[in-house]
Amino acid sequence: MEKLGSGAMGTIYKAHNLMDKSDIAAVKILRDELFTDVGSRKRFKREAAIIDKLRHPNIIKIFEIGISKERLFLAMEFLEGKTLEEKIKREVKLKLRESLHIMVQICDALIFIHGKNIIHRDLKPANIMLIKKGNMENFVKILDFGLAKTQSLSRITETGVVVGTLNYLSPEQLFNSKYSTASDIYALGVIF
Repeated sequence: MEKLGSGAMGTIYKAHNLMDKSDIAAVKILRDELFTDVGSRKRFKREAAIIDKLRHPNIIKIFEIGISKERLFLAMEFLEGKTLEEKIKREVKLKLRESLHIMVQICDALIFIHGKNIIHRDLKPANIMLIKKGNMENFVKILDFGLAKTQSLSRITETGVVVGTLNYLSPEQLFNSKYSTASDIYALGVIF
């Protein structure tokens, strides 16, 4: 239907089901130039595998992963709203009650994620979507598990390579590329 945005790994589109046009999804398609790169394909598939393990109301849902016309895609729930980054830029200072409401949801999701032995590794306001759910404003959905790491999946990034967004990286990530749940908690503190 339309392009929603793009990042290092792929482009995200708003799409509808061919059988039911009211059934809307967000479809992330791996960049064409990355399709032939084995590591990029593994990272893309790993993101879907990680999110698929995380059935939590504050984490984006995956519907399907597949290949169509030599393009690797990931279909997930379509979210209408704004990122926490957009909200902060627009409003500059959030009310305390509103901030606490958002932060409690992020904490709840992070406890769940860490309970599954998964480290997000790129927690930041741009990866936190705020939507309206029922009569609740600012319902949190955590996005973008492309850098996430779990003990059960093999390591894809090289040793010594720093991944993540600079302003949200913990000192141990910057100095010796070590990641743990504490890395996500550090990023959470910066977001707070």
